[in-house]
Amino acid sequence: MPWIETEFDEEFRQWIIDFPKNELPFVYELLDRYKNEKSVYIFHSRDDIDGYLVKMFG
Repeated sequence: MPWIETEFDEEFRQWIIDFPKNELPFVYELLDRYKNEKSVYIFHSRDDIDGYLVKMFG
């Protein structure tokens, strides 16, 4: 790694906190725009992911 973080970046922390309000609507817009061209799966929990993987790969 070219650098080692020694403390948590406050700007990054704020970006994480604001993500649902500022970034997530755009992500969902993109998913909706391309849903007919690509398969899109939205998982809401680890159980959702586990169930999907079991279904796909047994």
